[in-house]
Amino acid sequence: MMPTTRANILARPALALALAGVIVAGCGRTGDTRGSTSSPRASSSSSASVPPSATTAQTMTVTVYFGNSGRGSDVDCALVFPIQRTVPVETDVLTAAVRTLLAGPSATERDQGYESFFTTASAGTLVAAHRQGATAYLDLRDHPRLIPNASTACGSAAYRAALTQTAATASGATRVLFALEGDPRAFWEWQQMGCSAANDTCDPAPFAS
Repeated sequence: MMPTTRANILARPALALALAGVIVAGCGRTGDTRGSTSSPRASSSSSASVPPSATTAQTMTVTVYFGNSGRGSDVDCALVFPIQRTVPVETDVLTAAVRTLLAGPSATERDQGYESFFTTASAGTLVAAHRQGATAYLDLRDHPRLIPNASTACGSAAYRAALTQTAATASGATRVLFALEGDPRAFWEWQQMGCSAANDTCDPAPFAS
């Protein structure tokens, strides 16, 4: 049987949609960290060396994170790499960065080996993003339907790593929490992790801010 790796999951979306239930049940891997919200791994040139944004009169630069199998993401699903994008200037850098991430890699970036669950189909799925204290909160929609493979062991690591690194770099937050249309419990159950102290026991209050 072909091993379930990040590259296999991302390369076969049509087959994955049909077999999502099977993959979710059978995609365990050594070192699985379900139940933990520890920080994903980023390349050595990640948020420590990439400025969150730079602005001109009409544009600004945001940093988004994608995997790259040629650089090790096929071995470590949570390994992501920074790419800078020039976007129209916005006051809210966090929102701009996450929206840009959700549109996925460009054709040129894909030719360079960058890969992601995010595509033009997920481009409009950010409901809201904000920072409160040291935490960034991302409210999303439709991801279980659009990205079913993001709930497997490898898939969830890759999915959350890209979102977490992008949001943390843009906002300066030290952790990132998620909800589906205001419901964090729905998000974490989809990710097969459940509620715990690590995700504020799925408290929905911050997402209503």
